[in-house]
Amino acid sequence: MAPNGQYFLLPLWIFEDRTWTVLSLPAKAVLMTIFRHVNREGLAWPSQETLGLKAGLKSRLAVRRATNELVAYDLIAISKKRNPRGGPFNVYHRKLTADFTAHGTDRFLPFFYSVIDSGMWSRCTPVGRALYPVLRWKAKIYGDGDTDYGGGWVHEDDLEEHLQNRRWDICRRVNYESLTRLAQWAGVDRRSVGGALQSLHEVGLIGDMPEVKGAYRVMLGACNEHSLNYANAHVM
Repeated sequence: MAPNGQYFLLPLWIFEDRTWTVLSLPAKAVLMTIFRHVNREGLAWPSQETLGLKAGLKSRLAVRRATNELVAYDLIAISKKRNPRGGPFNVYHRKLTADFTAHGTDRFLPFFYSVIDSGMWSRCTPVGRALYPVLRWKAKIYGDGDTDYGGGWVHEDDLEEHLQNRRWDICRRVNYESLTRLAQWAGVDRRSVGGALQSLHEVGLIGDMPEVKGAYRVMLGACNEHSLNYANAHVM
C-alpha cells in the first residue's frame, strides 16, 4: 500500500473521541513527529531540535509545551536518560495504543513516515497539519457503486491493481459533510480551513479533483517528485 513503505498506526478513536480536536496546534504537530520516531517497543528519543524542525516549531519552549500537553492528555510519557557523555535526554513513551491485533487493522490509520521525512509536514501551516489527518480519516479508497467510472474514481476492474499501488484516497463532500465539520474535527476556526487546504495543496498532501465537485485526492505519503527531491536533499 502506497510508496515509501514505512508507517505508524494511528488509532481512529483519537478522532472519534475528539482528542485530536482539543489538542493545541503545536501538540498535534509534535505528536505525529514523535510517533514517526517510535520503535517497536513504543520508545523514541529525538532531540528537541529534531522535533521542532520536523514539526514546524521555532523554539525549544514550544516543543516542551507541546510534549507537556501530550503527557497531560496521557498520549505519551517522558523519562530521562543520559548519553555516554553524561548529558540528559528525553525518552518518549507512546501510550496511545497501536495494538492492531486486539482492535483490528480497520481501526487504525497508517501515517507514512515520508510525510514527516520529506519536509511536507513542517512546511504546512499549523492549521494544515491539524486538517491533514482528519482528511485521511474521512477519505475512502474509491467511490460507491452509484458513481460512474471516471473523475478519479476507481473502476471495479482496476481495483486490485489500485490497492497494490495506491498513492491517494478520495475525500468527497459526502465523507466530510462540510468545511465547518472539517474545522470542528480538526479543532480549528472555520475561517482558516480555506488557507489550510491551500497549504496542503502547495506542499503536495492533497490534490484537486475538478471533475468531482467538493472532492480531494488525499495523498498517503510524499508522492510527488518535488517532495521526494526535498527529502533526498535533507536526509537527517
